[in-house]
Amino acid sequence: MDVVFVVDNSATISASKYQQLLEFLFNVVAQLDVDSGRVRVAVITYSDMTTVRFRFSTYNTRFDVANAILRLPYSGYETDTAAALKLLREDLFKYVTRILPTTLVVRI
Repeated sequence: MDVVFVVDNSATISASKYQQLLEFLFNVVAQLDVDSGRVRVAVITYSDMTTVRFRFSTYNTRFDVANAILRLPYSGYETDTAAALKLLREDLFKYVTRILPTTLVVRI
């Protein structure tokens, strides 16, 4: 299964709430079976700029994914959700090469 977290790092949420969000994602990833290769994780952050922070193939262990999530920067600028979804569709989904039972997108 491929899991994509689309994370709002704009001024819509405060810096302290953003940190709580990263901790929540850390705990979610801690429950995923990343190490076996059955689950791959990618992350997009968005505010006034939308960025692929890491792709499905960037990290192969739960530990590496979870720690990368804790290092996601907070922007605090305007929100552009449409650009995040466009990047998801035109960039990350373009590289999905295996047949998966499910691709899960979590917008937070």
